[in-house]
Amino acid sequence: MPSSGLGGTVLGLGWLALPLALLVGACIGLVNGLVHVKLKIPSFMASLAMGFVGTGLALLLTGGDRVRVEDEVFRGLLTERLLGFPLMVYVAGLFLLLAWFIQSRTALGRNFYAVGGGEELAHASGLNVSRVRVLGFTLAGMFYAVGALLAVGRIGIAETATGNNFMFMSITSVVVGGTALWGGIGGVWNTLVGVLIVNVIGNGMVVIGLPGYVQDGVLGAMVIAAVVLSTDRKSVAFVK
Repeated sequence: MPSSGLGGTVLGLGWLALPLALLVGACIGLVNGLVHVKLKIPSFMASLAMGFVGTGLALLLTGGDRVRVEDEVFRGLLTERLLGFPLMVYVAGLFLLLAWFIQSRTALGRNFYAVGGGEELAHASGLNVSRVRVLGFTLAGMFYAVGALLAVGRIGIAETATGNNFMFMSITSVVVGGTALWGGIGGVWNTLVGVLIVNVIGNGMVVIGLPGYVQDGVLGAMVIAAVVLSTDRKSVAFVK
């Protein structure tokens, strides 16, 4: 059932849009990885720059308008429930298990740890470090696309600013979960624990009525505390 304007979609196209969104996310991650590796730009700065580029492209495509998602297949991620939980919970769980499988049961996952733990040693042992880095960014882009789909499916509206509030929350969750900023330490389950901790604290601050600037300050303090507590100050001289 088509509807007018950017906000309309055609019933049934959700099955086509979902895999295409994953493909687009992987392609953007690939470009991000190539920018990082070929131009030798720090990974965080490359990702931040690509984020601005993506926001600009989204603004160009939508003209700044909100896009209302009305496709029943896509909206079913929120409206359809199984055992009392919406389908998007199971989708998130499925990709969580997929990430764990890649991390712990594949050569690529072991290579990620090797590069993060010591790039020079990994290179000396014959590992193609640049290739591993690019594959990591490509894979990350696909998972970012999954997160974006679930975020849009939850509210039913897509706009250029949809994910702006998630960047700092994501970084906080990863660090609180124990993932080292210099690489080689961390994992999927650590990040899940970090997400749960940060969201429980965030929801608690909302419930007791703390102002937004206080909430941001608390999250910032959590990041500093988590980094300090998880870092051996004697063995780490520089963080990339």
